[in-house]
Order: sequence, then structure tokens, then C-alpha cells
Amino acid sequence: MKKFIFALLMFLIFSPTFNDDSAEASLTNPLEVEIVQDDGTIITFPTQEDYDKYLLHMQTQLRNKHLNDDPKMMFNDKRTVVEKSTKNKLFVGYSNMTPNWVYTKVYNVTAKKTHSVSGTYTFSGVPVNISFSFSSGVTYPISADKNRLSRLGGYADITFTKTRIDTYHMGEKLYSRYVTSKKIHDTYLLVKYK
Repeated sequence: MKKFIFALLMFLIFSPTFNDDSAEASLTNPLEVEIVQDDGTIITFPTQEDYDKYLLHMQTQLRNKHLNDDPKMMFNDKRTVVEKSTKNKLFVGYSNMTPNWVYTKVYNVTAKKTHSVSGTYTFSGVPVNISFSFSSGVTYPISADKNRLSRLGGYADITFTKTRIDTYHMGEKLYSRYVTSKKIHDTYLLVKYK
């Protein structure tokens, strides 16, 4: 009975209750744990132990907010950019306004109609969800080759960054995590041929 109570307490302590539903945890392989936040930022922990320490740290921080001003309780993060890449006119996905392949010589982008685009790009081994909407204040044509099947596609200039964050307490390293993020600089609506 004592083992069961101990196991239940450990589950409650280490379960991700420190946060609302803005993060989802999953195992990417037996040694890694991944959290995907609402904004699409992906946090990867190299080991289950790092993830457990992160959860404990977050719960401690929430319980002891008033102690964070005490220098003895300060935690420091060291950030190191591991990989960074900018992709120009990266194909993200097809517009919701062109669900089928067609032969046409022109697409009319209608004012105030929204083209939604979403897709996934794998950066540094981590699938990153990308989505954006495109609308115009005026109607304008986009020329296409009428002899080829086509659809409207969404493209974007995006910078992907993978950062390693090591968390220290009083000079001692507690745990590590990797944060994969994206920044969309510009979006395009262009013809995509089959």
C-alpha cells in the first residue's frame, strides 16, 4: 500500500499540471520527450530525466513565486543556437480556395476572401507545423499555364531556429532542453503545377 501511495504522489508531482492545455507532451523516442506549445514552439528534452527535472522546476517556480527575488533561489538559463536556417519561398501547402487540380489560364484572387494554407516542414529532425492566411483588399489575376494542371499554393520566407537551453541553479546545471521555433517573414500565393 505504501508503494502505491508513493507511486501516486510521484505521478502527481511529475505530471504536467503546472501549465494549462497550451502544451502537449509526447515521446519521440525512448530517450527524448517533446512538448508542442500553442504557438507551435517545440521543446525537446534529451532524456526523460531532463524532462522530469523541468517539470519539478516549473512546479517549484509556481509554488514559490515570492522566492524568485531571492538570489539563492535564482535560476539562470544559458542559450546556445545549435542550428539556424532561412528558407525562401518554401512551399507550405495548397490554398483552401483551390481544393482540386484544374486547367486554367488565370486565377482571380478575390478581394476580402481569405486563402488559408497549412503544412509541416521537418527542421533538424523535428516536424514544425506552419500555417498562415492570405487575403487582399483588391481583386487581381494570377496567370497560369492553361495546358498544365495547377492549384494555388502558399509559400513563405521562414527562419527556423533550434536553441539548446541549459538551466543552472547556483552554478550547477540542472537540466537541458532544445527549443525549435519558426519566424515567418513573408508569405506568397503562387501557382503550383502538378
